Amino acid sequence: MNSTLDKPSGSAASHTAAAPTQDLIGEELIAYEVDGDGSRFRMTFNCANRKPGSLSLPTECLHALIMTLPRMMTQALSSRYADDSLRLV
Repeated sequence: MNSTLDKPSGSAASHTAAAPTQDLIGEELIAYEVDGDGSRFRMTFNCANRKPGSLSLPTECLHALIMTLPRMMTQALSSRYADDSLRLV
């Protein structure tokens, strides 16, 4: 199940042409780090192709992640076990 993040009110709409996306298939989250000035964070993971990968985002994206991760987990549990009553506790 795919979903898009809700953009906070006041977010500027993007007027750039959509580029093709590249899927990064991570297998294991191995580390995270925050830039010294706190402006960005990076999550490092092992990829399915056995190469290291990372994702660097502006710190402002942390709010969207925090708000979205519980919903993502509920959807993943429901899909994986075909049981809509499962919840992360």
